[in-house]
Amino acid sequence: QAPGALKAPPMATPLTLRVVASPGGEDVCNASMERTWLVSNLKVAIEEAAQVLRSEQRLLYSGRPLQDSEVIGDFATGPKPVVTLVRLDPAKAASQKQAMLDHVRNGGLLSEVDEYHRLDRDVVLAALQHDGTALVWVPKSLHRDREVALTAVRSNGHALSRLAPELRRDREGVLAA
Repeated sequence: QAPGALKAPPMATPLTLRVVASPGGEDVCNASMERTWLVSNLKVAIEEAAQVLRSEQRLLYSGRPLQDSEVIGDFATGPKPVVTLVRLDPAKAASQKQAMLDHVRNGGLLSEVDEYHRLDRDVVLAALQHDGTALVWVPKSLHRDREVALTAVRSNGHALSRLAPELRRDREGVLAA
């Protein structure tokens, strides 16, 4: 490198996770990603590679259940990390979602809903129709969703302060507050 030349910043080290099925341990797929990815991103990759719906996936690392909001690089530290996929019965997955929808539609709190279903847009919208302040329990990734934002603000004008900055300036959202 020439003297005085700028050095490029180091590239993020990519990571390949081996995903195996439980029970049995057979390979499901290998997922290449950045260490900054969330478990929810890994679930999308598994859905695309193995045609297993996210709603049917429960992931484990060293026997520990993973939460969708966890950062891959925080737990996948070994040289050849392996994630175990436990596949839920599709009917059970649908039943669980319906139970969460019923819970929030009947006045139950979004904070009482498991993390996986707090990422489900349908569950979030149903909860916000009854309680706009529940936006505090909604993942940041959904704060930029215009329909989610408007639903929260229509239910409780104070939710406007929790929205992404570009949505706080949205004319319809401000008028709804």
